[in-house]
Amino acid sequence: MDTETVSSQSCFPRDLVRRTAAFWDAHPCDGYPHIVDRMRFRYHKEPWLPQLLHKIVETTKNGSMLELGCGQGTDAIYVCQRLGRDARYTGIDCSPASIESARRASDELSNLRVEPQFLIGDVESLQFDDSMFDVLYSMGVLHHTPSIETALSEAHRVLKPGRPAFVIVYRSGSLKLTTANVVRKIARTVKRPTDHSAARRYSRWLGTMVRECVDVPILRCYRRKQITTMFRLSGFDVLNIQPAGLSLPNIGVNRILEHLARDLNIGSYWCVEARKKP
Repeated sequence: MDTETVSSQSCFPRDLVRRTAAFWDAHPCDGYPHIVDRMRFRYHKEPWLPQLLHKIVETTKNGSMLELGCGQGTDAIYVCQRLGRDARYTGIDCSPASIESARRASDELSNLRVEPQFLIGDVESLQFDDSMFDVLYSMGVLHHTPSIETALSEAHRVLKPGRPAFVIVYRSGSLKLTTANVVRKIARTVKRPTDHSAARRYSRWLGTMVRECVDVPILRCYRRKQITTMFRLSGFDVLNIQPAGLSLPNIGVNRILEHLARDLNIGSYWCVEARKKP
C-alpha cells in the first residue's frame, strides 16, 4: 500500500490510537470552535461534499446512519438538519474533545430534524450489533487508523445486507499527499520540532490542514486498485470510485475548480461508494 507514513515513535497499534486521539483532541478537525464557522469553512474548502451528503440523506431516508470518525460533528449537523424525522444518526470518534464539541454543537442548534448520538469509539472495534445500520459514512478518517482493513471489516459487520457505505480516503499521487509526505520525511530527517507559526497565522484559510499533514501519527494514501482490493476482501461490492476534492485553502475559487478533481483525475481523495452483499 502507498503510505507514508506511520510515525516512527511507536509501532504498537493501541499506542497509535491513543496518540491519534490526543492529536485530534489538541487540533480538532476544521479548527473553528463554533459550528456555523466550521460549516462555512468546511464546505468552502470542500464544495463537492454537500452534494454527497444530500445523496446520503436521500439514501438513509428514515433509516439509521453511522458515521465513522465524526470529528466535531460538522457533517453530522448538516445531515441531521435534513434527514427524515424518524431517522437515527450515530457518530463515533476516538477524540473525546471532538465528541464534546459535537455535542455542544447539537445543543446549540434548534433546527435539527434528528437528534444525533455522539459516542467515543474505535473504528477498528465497533460496539454495535451485526447488521445494525442502513447507511455508513466516513470522510477522511480511515487513512489515519492503524489498520484500514480491520476498520472496513467492522464497517461491513455492522451494516445491513444490501446497504451502502460511502467512504472517503486520501488518494496516492495527489498534490496534497505528495507534499505532506515530503514534509514529513524532511521533518523526521532533521529531527527538529515542527514550527507551527505559519499554521497558526493562516488558520483562517487552512484550518488544521498543515498540522494534520505534518504531525498526525498515521497518514496513508491509496491507489485505486488498492481501494478496490481492500473493499472486496472485506465483503463489499464496489459500486463507484471517483477522485474528489482539491482541498485548497479557503480562497474563494474552490467551487470553480472542483470539477478538475474529477475530470483531470487530480483530487486529494478517493470517494468510494460500496455495498454490502445482500
